[in-house]
Amino acid sequence: MEEVKSLIDRTNKFYIDMSRKVLTEKEYEIVYQMLVNKKPIIELANDYNLTRERIRQIYRDAYNKVKSIAELFQEIDYYKQHRDKLRADCRNEYSELRMLNEAANAEVLEKKLIDSAFPFSKRLLNMLVSLDIHTIGDLVAMPLQEYQNFRGFKTVCKKELKAFIEFKHLEELFDSYRDWSKKL
Repeated sequence: MEEVKSLIDRTNKFYIDMSRKVLTEKEYEIVYQMLVNKKPIIELANDYNLTRERIRQIYRDAYNKVKSIAELFQEIDYYKQHRDKLRADCRNEYSELRMLNEAANAEVLEKKLIDSAFPFSKRLLNMLVSLDIHTIGDLVAMPLQEYQNFRGFKTVCKKELKAFIEFKHLEELFDSYRDWSKKL
């Protein structure tokens, strides 16, 4: 029985110490005296020159403050758990979308340039064939800046290649597409 009392006293002291920042100094002292030092309400009323009813009211107000803070902590914990669940769901959806996107990109990369509905000029088509570029994957494998190094690949070919990339919506497959297209 003595151990249970000791445990209750330690628990009371712990919660009072935790609520110190929430309570006013007077509220803290009164609650501390009541719960830890086990002072009767009559003595506290005499010590603080208050009525017994006012001491009970202060105790009740302090209890309600601490209770509301505890409820806020519970609510915060609930929202943290909810946030963590949403994050996990988002990560799962993102990885699923990424896998679908990678599969779609792999399929796109295997498509032959000749099979495209884009009207390639003879000049660009011959240029790509001479560079041994037959699929979209081959086209993406070479950095866009490299194309300008080949003889015959000038402004007209560059504009046409840009038009093809935009026609097929392949912009995100190229690392520096934005910078390269701005230089036109």
